[in-house]
Amino acid sequence: MERIKTYLNSFRGYAFPQKNSERTVNVPWWLRISLAVIGGTCVFVAFPNFNQFYLAYFALAFELWAVEGLAPRKAFLIGWLAGSITNIGGFYWVGSLLEDFGHFDTIPAYALSSGLGIIQGLVYGLWLWCVRKLNTRTIWFTGSAAFIAIEMFFPMLFPWYYANSQYNFVPAIQTADIFGVLGVTLLLVTVNVLIYDVTRSLWLRHTDPKHPFNTKSIIVALVYIAACFIYAPIRMAQIDAIEAESPHLNIGMVEADVGIWEKETAEKMRNNLFLHHSMSHELSQQGVDLIVWPESSYQQGLIWGSRKVTDDPLEHELDAMYAPWFQPTAHLIYSVIDGAFGENFHRNPVIHFSLAEAMFMAAEDQGLQTLETMYPALVSGYNIRCSDEKPQIMRCPYARVVPDDLTYYIPSAEPLRDSRKSDLLKLIRPEDISSPIRDFDAAVLFGTLSLGAPPGSSLDFAKLYKASVTERQLYNTAHLIEKDGRVIGNYHKNYLLLFGEYIPFADKFPWVYEVLPEAGNLTPGTEYENMHFRGYEIAPIICYEDILPRFVRKFSKLRPNVFINVTNDAWFGKTAEPMLHLALAMMRTVEHRKWLVRSTNTGVSAFVDPNGRMVQHTSIYEPEILRQSVAMMPRTRTIYSYIGDVLGWIALLWMVFLFVLRRQQMKLAGQKETGEKADAVKDGETEREQNEFHGNSESKADQNALQEAREEMASGEEKIVE
Repeated sequence: MERIKTYLNSFRGYAFPQKNSERTVNVPWWLRISLAVIGGTCVFVAFPNFNQFYLAYFALAFELWAVEGLAPRKAFLIGWLAGSITNIGGFYWVGSLLEDFGHFDTIPAYALSSGLGIIQGLVYGLWLWCVRKLNTRTIWFTGSAAFIAIEMFFPMLFPWYYANSQYNFVPAIQTADIFGVLGVTLLLVTVNVLIYDVTRSLWLRHTDPKHPFNTKSIIVALVYIAACFIYAPIRMAQIDAIEAESPHLNIGMVEADVGIWEKETAEKMRNNLFLHHSMSHELSQQGVDLIVWPESSYQQGLIWGSRKVTDDPLEHELDAMYAPWFQPTAHLIYSVIDGAFGENFHRNPVIHFSLAEAMFMAAEDQGLQTLETMYPALVSGYNIRCSDEKPQIMRCPYARVVPDDLTYYIPSAEPLRDSRKSDLLKLIRPEDISSPIRDFDAAVLFGTLSLGAPPGSSLDFAKLYKASVTERQLYNTAHLIEKDGRVIGNYHKNYLLLFGEYIPFADKFPWVYEVLPEAGNLTPGTEYENMHFRGYEIAPIICYEDILPRFVRKFSKLRPNVFINVTNDAWFGKTAEPMLHLALAMMRTVEHRKWLVRSTNTGVSAFVDPNGRMVQHTSIYEPEILRQSVAMMPRTRTIYSYIGDVLGWIALLWMVFLFVLRRQQMKLAGQKETGEKADAVKDGETEREQNEFHGNSESKADQNALQEAREEMASGEEKIVE
């Protein structure tokens, strides 16, 4: 115990310089502000779409110079200024999002956007406050630990890390499979602090040649930097070798470039599914095992699917098209037609009218009322809701939203024509037009919305579709379906985007949606699991979730072979956001050494390999397809997958340790100062007493001398008188 106390005391004495013992550089205020502005600008210019990644290696050094020698409170304000510039410049597109889709006026939209930047800018203010508050000689340990701890724990609407600036400089990000994204941030902050520390010492040595360098910190920092860049090529070569030996899947990706309904023409929105079919057909001809469509890409007026668990396609079709109590009769009619004219003959559009008439006649023979609107529904695509409450024969498609317990989609055997309009003119069945699988031979993974009932309730879709938010659950869903229409994978998005997909406590205060009618009202999923596909494990990730390292780490524990992300960045228009979103997501590939297949509605879609290299990507301007042979990496886990963000926790504990030592040091300094004052007071009192003693002695001597003089004068006067 005594040794520990001795060590702590010696470390305290080394780390925290005595008051006025450390020299500082006198930096004018105009230069401090300029350095903060330059540093803040360099940070966001290092990110997309500027992509000047090298600026991240010295941007923070400018900010450290800006607060050189300042008191902590003033350093906080300077850092806040720099951080606000970084975030306002980096997230300018939030203003256009609010203006275009939130229907805000221009001034409030950009005021809110700037407010978000100012709030997120607090990260840099808090960092520089810690640096100046602690003011240690070991600035590498202090500056790096403070930055990492704050970056990890500070809440952000769009979580981003300083390390993400290196997305297109892959040697810098390879340590992410050990320490995660925070390890890459540590590398960048180390370089910045080293530049500041060395340049500061060199400046001070101009006036004092004996001013020392922080040799120990410099050596440790240089060793860490060297280790990172030595590790990178070795590890990348290992991963490339593993990838070459792994089995591969041919994966295609469709980006139809269809944006949000408010920004697209009605014709383009109506042709959305036709475009996906056409582009998937082209991919299928190139030979693919799996096609990936983006988030929310499948939303139709008619969802032709079944909730039955059976391997009989006809049973699925009848469940999708007719009320349950009429399905046996329909099955008999279909069987007779197919038996007479060939398998699946009932699907032939030529007999469409005859089949409809047969259903009418069968229903009337059973005393059921038929709906004369049935035939127009077949052609126009307007649906008629199914219901068991009335004795009617009705088609039973689902309006726009997929039932959450859907097990089967009806694949279409109809070949594609020139356009959706041609399909309608030739009276192609709506189930063929609306099916997710048409004229391509591959499985497909796509995003959609699915509707379910609350726990303990049964799913009555006709009622739930118009039910209140407390009576139904609406999910952002990813479906994986085989080429025969079977649903083999289902995942609900767990982490919803604040305000975009939900508003906190809105279930308790529903009037909030009257104030913010454009805000989403989705239900978060509660489970996550891999999708099983032909012997491989796919980790499905929806949109925003791909930038959350701790959430993706949960999927890594399930040991997937590949990550597939479906995203909708169309809300943000042709701004820097789509590329920035991809840059934030790319770090997941290195953290877990898996491929990332990322499909978006309007870009940027990409294939990213396990070393973080962007192998292919689309633009944000045109419809495009991509095809890539993707390695199904071994179902192993990285060090980061096991230990998580332990680096952030170590940094936090180190900061707590330093603050405790700093407080003790200040307390000891205060006690010493109090003791010195007490000694000074005691010495003053002693001196005063001595002065008083001497003063009294001198006073008595003077009085005696005066008395003697008076006596002599009196004696002299007597003699004169005589």
